[in-house]
Amino acid sequence: MQQVDEIELYDDEDTYNSQGFELSDKLLPREIEDAAKIAGYTRGIMLVSGMPRQGKDLFGSVLSYKAKKYFVNKHVVRDERPRSLFGEYTLFDENKLVGDMSKLSSIAKGEIPKEAKSKKEIGKLEVNAKKWQSERGEVMFQDAVAHMTEFWRYFHNRRPHNPMGIALGGIVKIWGHLDCLIIGVTQQMRELDAISCLPYSTHEVRCSWSSTRPNTAECYLYKIRYVSSTGVFEMGSKKPTKIWVDGGKQRPELGIELVQLPNGKKLSQLAYDIVEVVHDSSFTNLYNLVMALGKEPDEVEEQLQKLMDKDIIKCKRYFDLYNSKSAVALKPKVSFKM
Repeated sequence: MQQVDEIELYDDEDTYNSQGFELSDKLLPREIEDAAKIAGYTRGIMLVSGMPRQGKDLFGSVLSYKAKKYFVNKHVVRDERPRSLFGEYTLFDENKLVGDMSKLSSIAKGEIPKEAKSKKEIGKLEVNAKKWQSERGEVMFQDAVAHMTEFWRYFHNRRPHNPMGIALGGIVKIWGHLDCLIIGVTQQMRELDAISCLPYSTHEVRCSWSSTRPNTAECYLYKIRYVSSTGVFEMGSKKPTKIWVDGGKQRPELGIELVQLPNGKKLSQLAYDIVEVVHDSSFTNLYNLVMALGKEPDEVEEQLQKLMDKDIIKCKRYFDLYNSKSAVALKPKVSFKM
């Protein structure tokens, strides 16, 4: 009888390697509270829907930024380049995927189609997508928060055979093992494929631009399935969680800039100290400022607000995290002469 090595019969490797929710040690008390709120929304397949200019990318950019800032094991994957304020991320788009596939196979980069049409092309893509998933995709998406602004195109029900859809289809099915969150942006849910995408969704977020609050997206988050440490459970009808995302509000936790020196304006000693620290730093935020001054966050924020009111300093906004194509973030370049 032929002997077979034990390693060929069993696989005892620990493939589920989640690091849980280890908080960063550079958070303000209110950020720790916020981290506790969003921790339950950092795993699964979250579909973000809404018509154009309704705040979908604002919601996705803020959630992904917070996840990587709050939790040390989380990193961000994006298919669109953000602004430098966003910080570290991994770019993953069609060009990156095609390049990876060509390196992992004998197929030349120019021979990988943007969309497979024949059975032969579909077969090649499926084989290479599976190889990419096992050798690179699972590593990239392990403990990731992936913000996919073109998700609707990858999983469009009329384009079932494009490389991104085939490659990500494998990741979507094993998100639980990878402990990742995929934020998929679409205009309408009915555009998404009913076989390779919709059955795996865990959350749905419906976005609309607020008519009563300036620069704010009104987002309704529905839990389609409940994600717990022991498994995923189907949810019955439940009221959504309403989330307001103000993209235009100045937020010192994102970054603080000096607009002008006080020039003899009457300020408190703490306010002068704040101006000095901001002036001498290439970049600072509220946490760094609190550490440098040795003061309580509330006390520092009170003085920051007074400095903002006097136009001495300004703070970064959520709009500064990404390149928004929304009307509120665009400056008109067309002028008319009468």
